[in-house]
Amino acid sequence: MNIRFKDSIREIRAFTLVETVLAIGIVSFAFVAILGMLPCGLQVFRKAMDTSMEGQMVQHIVGRISQTPYAEISQYEGNSFWFDDAGNFVSERSPGCIYSASIAITPQPVLPGSGGRADGGLTGVTITFRRMGEAATGASKTFVTYIAAKSRVVAN
Repeated sequence: MNIRFKDSIREIRAFTLVETVLAIGIVSFAFVAILGMLPCGLQVFRKAMDTSMEGQMVQHIVGRISQTPYAEISQYEGNSFWFDDAGNFVSERSPGCIYSASIAITPQPVLPGSGGRADGGLTGVTITFRRMGEAATGASKTFVTYIAAKSRVVAN
């Protein structure tokens, strides 16, 4: 019986320690690069979410103001509304409150190109959004829209 330990060991192929360490280093470098992009991606996602939600919240507010009789729109001056992460109305002290919106009303605004004349048939509505916790940074977005007085149909 002839046992060859030496030859059987040479026939086994495997990665060397240097090759293994090099492979782990390359994979680690790639993971660090991917993890480095994560905060940037989250910030872009948050801004996109804010933009989407703010458009929805503007529609909620303008819809509510539009249903108010035109003569009573000024009652919204200085009012604030609060919203959750889905753009739904919530109370100010609600734990899900993420956005705040403050309303400013401009009766008879002067429109660009009107020669400085006020338009009595319009009311300007300025809506300023802030994300809760960012009021001190001044990060806000402002939307301006105009609501027209109902036109009257004159019968002949």
